[in-house]
Order: sequence, then C-alpha cells, then structure tokens
Amino acid sequence: MPKGGGWSPRSGIGGRTGPATGYGLQQFVVRQDAGGWRADVRETACRALRRSELDEALGAAGLSRVRWLVAEESGHDQPIVIARKP
Repeated sequence: MPKGGGWSPRSGIGGRTGPATGYGLQQFVVRQDAGGWRADVRETACRALRRSELDEALGAAGLSRVRWLVAEESGHDQPIVIARKP
C-alpha cells in the first residue's frame, strides 16, 4: 500500500499475475471517547471475481442452475448470483 493510504492497484493478489487484479483498502474509524478522539485503522487486500471465475467456483463447489440477476431484474446496483445445491 502506498505511504499515506488510499487506493492502490495490485498485481498478483490471490496468486494471480497480469494486470491489476485487486486493491488495498484502509478503513479509518474515528470516534470520540472520554479521553478524546481515537482513530483505528484496518487494512485488507480486496479483489473482485469475474463472473466466469465465480461461475467456475460455484460449479466446483457442486452448485448448479446458476442464474445472474442484473440491476433491472433485482433493483440492486450490483449483479446478484443465484445457484442451487442439488
């Protein structure tokens, strides 16, 4: 992660190589308590799966009848995946 935090594209997250496949995320939680202000920082690495990668993982886990709902069908901003366990 770059000094000072913020968004950082990364290559190779999860053992993958090639173009940036994820990013580092820092979450700052600032709160006031009896002793004054306090800040906690948490860091993690994130990576979004491509639809084909998730389809493959669902199949490998034994799920079937995979169906994707787009925003117009679900009312949510992000796609939703539905799969069934036989």
